[in-house]
Amino acid sequence: MHADRFDNQAAFDLLAHPEHQRLLYGALKAAHVTKYHPQFEDCVTVAHLTWLAAY
Repeated sequence: MHADRFDNQAAFDLLAHPEHQRLLYGALKAAHVTKYHPQFEDCVTVAHLTWLAAY
């Protein structure tokens, strides 16, 4: 499978919308990953990559 860079840009542009950011952080919160979690930044990165893969 080949990921086109324009598709990747479109996915990140979509993620930049505040309502989609709320969705991403809401999913992390539902998984009990808050900003005080030791691997919070890693989890946010994985969430962004999952968003990209799902797009």
